[in-house]
Amino acid sequence: MGALDVPPDSVDLVWSEGAAYILGFGEALRRWRKLLASDGLLAVTECTWLTEDRPEEAQLFWQLNYPTMGSISQNFRKAEGLGLEVLDSFPLPESAWWEEYYNPLLDRIALLRPTASGELIALLDETEREIDLYRKHGHSYGYVFYILRATRTMGLISRHSGDRKSRCTI
Repeated sequence: MGALDVPPDSVDLVWSEGAAYILGFGEALRRWRKLLASDGLLAVTECTWLTEDRPEEAQLFWQLNYPTMGSISQNFRKAEGLGLEVLDSFPLPESAWWEEYYNPLLDRIALLRPTASGELIALLDETEREIDLYRKHGHSYGYVFYILRATRTMGLISRHSGDRKSRCTI
């Protein structure tokens, strides 16, 4: 994910759901921005602080598990600083966490726990702690969908000729 074998300025759309955290939001944007053609789009979800009033328990958990997690305004600044225009953003609904992520995890935990031992038990316990944290403090953080567009840069213009992209330096 971090070392894509794609030429710079050759992609019209990068779409990433729930994966930018692997590199960190800023680093993911920096790497993906290089791939985008002028006016190319980046659609990305990112775990984001939704409130300035952050419960201590949630803050401690995320400081340990994702210390670079930012607020919406901090993520806007990261994007803009990398030559990305913020077109839109919106928090994903709570149902996305429960229906698509936590409920399936709880089902899997219930299936695995009876025969689990050692490290797996610790992992299952930690996963349940994360789910309990969201139950208590999910109002303060969540995934935000950011829709970003590469701003035009001086020195390079991309022109489309059918499906083939040509470049000219000015």
